[in-house]
Amino acid sequence: MTADLLTIGAGPKAVAVAAKAAVLGKLGLPTATVQLVDPLGVGGYWRARGGWTDGRHRLGTPPEKDVGFPYRTRIAGEHSRRVDEELARHGWAAFLIDSGRYAAWVDRGRPAPAHEQWADYLQWVVDRLGIPVLRAAVTAAHLREDHWEVETTEGTHRARALMPTGPGSSDRCIATAPGVFSLASFWAQPVPEGARVAVIGSGESSASVVEHLLASPAGEITVVSPSAAIYTRGEGQFENRLYTDPHRWGELDEQARREILARTDRSVYSVRIQQRAALDERVEHRRGTVAAVERTPSRALAVSYRYRLPGGDTGQGALEADLVVDARGNSALWFGALLGEDTRERLAREAGAEAWARLRPQHLEERIDASLRFEGLDGRLFLPTLAGYRHGPGFANLSCLGELSDRIVTGTKGL
Repeated sequence: MTADLLTIGAGPKAVAVAAKAAVLGKLGLPTATVQLVDPLGVGGYWRARGGWTDGRHRLGTPPEKDVGFPYRTRIAGEHSRRVDEELARHGWAAFLIDSGRYAAWVDRGRPAPAHEQWADYLQWVVDRLGIPVLRAAVTAAHLREDHWEVETTEGTHRARALMPTGPGSSDRCIATAPGVFSLASFWAQPVPEGARVAVIGSGESSASVVEHLLASPAGEITVVSPSAAIYTRGEGQFENRLYTDPHRWGELDEQARREILARTDRSVYSVRIQQRAALDERVEHRRGTVAAVERTPSRALAVSYRYRLPGGDTGQGALEADLVVDARGNSALWFGALLGEDTRERLAREAGAEAWARLRPQHLEERIDASLRFEGLDGRLFLPTLAGYRHGPGFANLSCLGELSDRIVTGTKGL
């Protein structure tokens, strides 16, 4: 059997697309077949076993922005309202009602759920709608004439379109030395009392690491990142509208788009974590790009970094730490390692790069169409995580999963 869409990953984006397709089919409307493939199962990267979190950290977006949000389906014509009503039966509130926890959640002020609970919600949606999930790892994907041939640890599968989702591996580590940890290896490590910790990066993963360290007996916690400061993701109504309603995004010029992304999606911690850090004197930030981490004769870790000076000159800095955590996250092009060489090089050329080695995320960001698919490769590769610049920042995270699924199901049915 050839699926219309195969997703690499079974996280929120994949589940949202599969849920929209399942609801369309349940209502007897034209739909697409969606196959989810993930070695960790549903929501694996939101659980401790996925390496990106210890499972206890809190979701960064409101859970009401669930698999159907913002509930503005358009692809079903006069039946679109029925689709939204059915999706609402699989929303966050319905999940809590089904488990008898809704009233308590409201009474507690509607707190953000822990990552593990968010993964439980995704699993509940999959179970209720009978969404097929293959628990296997994708090892290679080759684009043939009119379909993808996807090799997995559980056999070879065919699909008309492919959609990589999620962040990929959490094993990235700047150095191989005792005391230097990737995200995957960090969470279970004991933090000695008074240990000086350097955290590389200032995105969401970095925020989770800092929150984890603040609950430990660590000493100084120094965050090193290229940005001038660690900004606050304020969740104000005006920026939220751009995330919820991507149609507003098309009215912005390039400079305005870059400013919004820089302000809300780069080097930002949530208000909650910023407030937590402000109450603790241990946290500081240094501007720079880490160049190397090496052991010193005294057994400390020397972290060297570079930063730009006025006039274009480069400055250098260094600090000593007892532990270093690489929280930079994975490359946005992580999925390239899974593509066959011919497919990978074709993708690079059609994106405007000479070769895959010279490809940058910006090449792809500027060539994502309204269905959130790359304009090359015959329109058979969906890349929602790279659609933020061209079509709205909500597509790159969890802010408009219902709109995302509308566009991807539409694009899939058109193949």
